[in-house]
Amino acid sequence: MRRLRLLPAIWLFALLALPTTLWLLGVRQPNLQNTPKAALPAINRGSLMHGQTFTQLDGALLDRLPLRGQALSLHGDIAIDLFHDSPNPQVAIGHHGWLYYVPETATCQPNGTPLVDPATAADSADVLARTLVASGRNTTVVFAGSKLFTHPSDAPSIAPTAARCASELNSVVQERLRNTPGGLDLAPELGRLEQEGKPVFLRNDSHWNWRGRQVFSRRVLDRIRPQMAEESGLGPGAEVNRDGDLAMLMGVARRERDPALVAKRTPAAPPRAGSVLLIGDSQLERSLLDPTGVPGVLPIRDVVLPGQPSCNWTQVVAGACDDAIRQAHTIVVESVAREIIGFSESRCWRPISLAAEPLRGTPGRWERVDGGPQPGRAALTIPASGAVTVRVRPANGDGSSVPRLLRLPIATLPPAPAGAPPSAVVMTQAPQDGPAAPCATPAQGAVHGALFLPVPAERRASDLVVTLQGPPGTRLSPPQTIALDGRPAPRVGGS
Repeated sequence: MRRLRLLPAIWLFALLALPTTLWLLGVRQPNLQNTPKAALPAINRGSLMHGQTFTQLDGALLDRLPLRGQALSLHGDIAIDLFHDSPNPQVAIGHHGWLYYVPETATCQPNGTPLVDPATAADSADVLARTLVASGRNTTVVFAGSKLFTHPSDAPSIAPTAARCASELNSVVQERLRNTPGGLDLAPELGRLEQEGKPVFLRNDSHWNWRGRQVFSRRVLDRIRPQMAEESGLGPGAEVNRDGDLAMLMGVARRERDPALVAKRTPAAPPRAGSVLLIGDSQLERSLLDPTGVPGVLPIRDVVLPGQPSCNWTQVVAGACDDAIRQAHTIVVESVAREIIGFSESRCWRPISLAAEPLRGTPGRWERVDGGPQPGRAALTIPASGAVTVRVRPANGDGSSVPRLLRLPIATLPPAPAGAPPSAVVMTQAPQDGPAAPCATPAQGAVHGALFLPVPAERRASDLVVTLQGPPGTRLSPPQTIALDGRPAPRVGGS
């Protein structure tokens, strides 16, 4: 009985005295979960009168307490392995310990309603690929399907209605890319491997394993130039330890062995430096850009595509990739499927506007819908109000079986007053029927530049009413229509 009474004291020592002793001996807790430690509060006569000081002190001491990382990891291990429960709501535990990223269903509401029209989502990928093709570029646009839908055999039951909706949205986009000039659909090949019992995703991570990376890398390299993957000796190399990003989100360490994907040699005639641009997010980075993890073995891009630039989506949106887009003859665009909303609303317009800069189309006419005088085939002038609401009447008909780009050229743009932001024409959509067109240029501040308004296939151009806001006196030349029919479009100075 006496020994039993000592147990609470022993337990208290283990919880408090041991970490404190280790701290006094110089042992320090490193940062946890890639976040800095909470700052220690200022201790003075005034701060000691506020409860917030002690709350901050509590958090700061906890972040610095030795063994806390091990305790959190043990807590996570118990929750996952014993109770099969995830300590992070963003991660779900499937069958056989497979981990899944819950936000992969975020493209849909819990009741199964998509947050973006599926046709519009597919149109965004379609129009981007076709515009790059129309600009004369060798093009690959691919969406990486999520783990939840590519490896469903071990998937947990999370928000079933939203999951079905997100899966259908993903399927619509993939099917469109399968039939789009410049599009690439990896789903059939990845699906075949899954059906053969060969998973293409890592168990504890949201990214492909070596099989998935090999499918993507081979298809992309061979689209850049046929047989390039074989010429480079692309294939699995030595196994490396991979830390699972989903496991880290739950506060535990989960490593798995996975072969590195390596290229053995540079092709005899690699593309000219700067002619190939790789745009994408983490799947592209993991496949072609990241270190292999094998000492002395370079990333695939550095071996097969030496001197070729790459950009992530943050750089593209910020304009840091503009020159690379303009200069590239071959462009590879990758996005993960769960980002289709952001892709459609804020990402795809910039590559389209840059690639279409030198393209020219069939002249049409303006039609004002705000009661102002009709410019017809003449230039459109922004009135004293600073805004004009118009639609475009293409010369070759209101509808089309193929997507089109409406080019709205800026002829003159009065300079901004001293100290004011640079002048620009801002375009806001007010569609009369159906959703807004994806990938439209939001603003243009370059004289002789243009705003671009995509018209998806089977949509009427007249439905896409827009309001143009800019300095009074700004003039826009007659609009032009560029057909995105899978062939290079006419360019300024020639065809």
